[in-house]
Amino acid sequence: MTEQNLYAGAAPVTLSETDPGRGCRRLLGRTVLITGAARGIGFATAARLGAEGAQVWIADRDEQALAQALAAARTHGLTLRTLVLDSSDATEVRQRLAATLALAGRIDILVNNAGGSLHTPYLFLEESDEDWARVMNLNLMGAV
Repeated sequence: MTEQNLYAGAAPVTLSETDPGRGCRRLLGRTVLITGAARGIGFATAARLGAEGAQVWIADRDEQALAQALAAARTHGLTLRTLVLDSSDATEVRQRLAATLALAGRIDILVNNAGGSLHTPYLFLEESDEDWARVMNLNLMGAV
């Protein structure tokens, strides 16, 4: 996957000294956890908050995408911490969150970005009860 693909078709976040927000450091000393953050809006949010000085943890169920996001961030001088996490699995969320809190000390900002259709059928009438349950579990209960 190329760096461009991490941003789901959007232009990459530019982390340069000319970025007007780069020097603000408004979140210095804050710890952020962002779910669904290996690419797209989640990754762009992580890059922005990291540029503001936050210690950023990005969580995603796709371990390979997390590794690619970490590498992309490093090329821009940004340090991220990764957490393999399936936000639709309550037991896993509890366990991984406890481990992250032990390492990070605290979480000041939580961005519940994980979500989506989970590649369920496109047509409404083709959606099964199981499809709806999976999507609701991720999109609603994942945030809970």
